[in-house]
Amino acid sequence: MLTLHTSNRLEQLSEQFAHSIKTPLKKVFDPELVVVQNSGMARYLSLQTADKNSICANTDYPFPADFMWKMLKSVIPDIPEQNPTSPSVLRWRLLDLLLSEIKSDE
Repeated sequence: MLTLHTSNRLEQLSEQFAHSIKTPLKKVFDPELVVVQNSGMARYLSLQTADKNSICANTDYPFPADFMWKMLKSVIPDIPEQNPTSPSVLRWRLLDLLLSEIKSDE
């Protein structure tokens, strides 16, 4: 189930999240997924949830692009395992292009 919380106050969002995570998922070993914009937001939510609930465990904080790729992968099984435009993959693709350009100039 997808739940969307909106607010311009970060404190309210963290309180809503801490309250909603108190009810366990139906499959207790599945991680709670929280889509965040950056790693600082993930860290803040993790710390605030631990402060309010005394613990924060089994929570995954993917970025929007990673989350969408994972959803696409679950619907379309024949697409690549990793997003070809993710920074970790794109970095190596660009390096290959640069190295091939250097070799062609020699």
